[in-house]
Amino acid sequence: MSNQAEYDFIVIGAGSAGCAAAAFHPVGTLSMGTDTATPDTERLKVRGFDDLWGANASIMPKITSANTNAPPMMIEYRAGRTISEDAA
Repeated sequence: MSNQAEYDFIVIGAGSAGCAAAAFHPVGTLSMGTDTATPDTERLKVRGFDDLWGANASIMPKITSANTNAPPMMIEYRAGRTISEDAA
């Protein structure tokens, strides 16, 4: 490898390190349920906090096999209604 090619490789590697991101979709990190061991209630309220709801893909037990954007959108849509009902 020539000195210029080696230099280009190092520069490209250093530049891409600051731009890299993970390409995975975390789910199941905030379990939901009626059990007191679950951090999120069945109405998406986070236990132990006032006025805090967990409403995203983290409440899904497993990743979907299709579009990963649609299920969280539906969860958030439903959460809006739930939060409105709880706040009333």
